[in-house]
Amino acid sequence: QASFRDLAPVLGLDQVGDGRGLAMGDLDGDGDLDLVGTSHSAPHVYVLRNETEPAARFLSVDLRAADHRSAAGSRILVTAGGRTFRRDVHLGAGFLSQHETAQHFGLGQADSVDRVEITWPDGQTTTIEDVPVDNRILVHQGSPDWGTTVLHRAPALDGRGAGTMEWTDDPHRIHLLQTARPDLASMQVASLDDSSPDDSPVPVVAPEADGRARHVTVLVLLSATCEACAREAPLLGDLGRNPPSNTRFLGLFLDPDAPAAALRETAAGWGLDIPLARVRTRGQVERLERGFRAWSGPEGWSLPAILILTPGGKVKALAQGAVRPDALRKYLNRTAPRSRHD
Repeated sequence: QASFRDLAPVLGLDQVGDGRGLAMGDLDGDGDLDLVGTSHSAPHVYVLRNETEPAARFLSVDLRAADHRSAAGSRILVTAGGRTFRRDVHLGAGFLSQHETAQHFGLGQADSVDRVEITWPDGQTTTIEDVPVDNRILVHQGSPDWGTTVLHRAPALDGRGAGTMEWTDDPHRIHLLQTARPDLASMQVASLDDSSPDDSPVPVVAPEADGRARHVTVLVLLSATCEACAREAPLLGDLGRNPPSNTRFLGLFLDPDAPAAALRETAAGWGLDIPLARVRTRGQVERLERGFRAWSGPEGWSLPAILILTPGGKVKALAQGAVRPDALRKYLNRTAPRSRHD
C-alpha cells in the first residue's frame, strides 16, 4: 500500500502567498528538476533549486521535431529495468506556466536503458537502444543519430536550511494578520524549565514583576517527532539566546503525552537553548491548530511554526516552516519597539 509524506516544509514549498503558477525544469543542467513558482503577491517569481543528492537513476529526453516545429504532441516510451515509462510532450502547465519540454524519467535502480521509442506529432517513429542512464539525450526527428548533453553539478549554496536544500527568501513567510488577531494571553501551558516542577502551569505571555507584560513573545511551535524541527531549531536557538530588545522566545512542544525529561533531552540534542514548555492537553493542540487554519488558510501549519504575540498576547504575525533567522531578527527589530501596546 502506497504512503505519502508532506515534505513541503522541508523542501521550501510551503510558501505563504497568493500562488499562481508552478513549472519544473532542469535550470542548472545537473540532471534533476528545479522549480519556478509565480505569485500574485511579492515576490512574484521565486526559484527553488534542487540540491538533493540523487538516490536513483534517471534519463532526460529532449526532442527536436522536423522543420523546426515544436515537439509538442510527441510520445516517449522508455524501457528500463523490466518496466516501461511513458511521457508526453505538451505545452501549458497551470496559470501562465510552462514546464521544460525535455522529459525527465525516474528509473529507480536500473543500470541501463534498453530502449527509447518516440512517436512524433506527425506519426513518424524513432527507436534507439542501449542508452546510458543518468544522461540527457538529444534526438532529432529523421536522424538515426543522437547525442548526450553534458551534465554538471552546480556549486552548493551557503549551506543554510534543511540538509543541502535551499532556503527561500520569501518575505511572505512572515505573514501579518490584518484582522481576527486571536488572544492567547490567558493560555496556560506546562513548564519544562529545570527550575520549576514538571508540568507546573505557566502563562504563554509572561508578566513582569508589576504584573504587566512588556515583551513581544515569539512562540515557536515544535514536536519531538518533527524532522524539520531538528534541523532548524539550532538556528532559532541562536536567535533566542540573543533576542532583539523587548522580545522573549518560548519553545512550545505539541506533545502533551511525552515525558518532560524526554522533551528536555530532545531540545538539548537540537541545541535549542531557550525557555521551553509543552501543551497540557490535546485540546490545546486542537485549539492552536484550528486557529492556525483560520489565520493561515486550510492547509494548516508546517512545523516548526512561529507565532509572534504582542505584549498583550494577541497574535500579530505568523510564519510557517523554515524562516531565516536574519529575516526574523530584522522583522522583530523593526516591529518590537512599536509593539509595547496592542
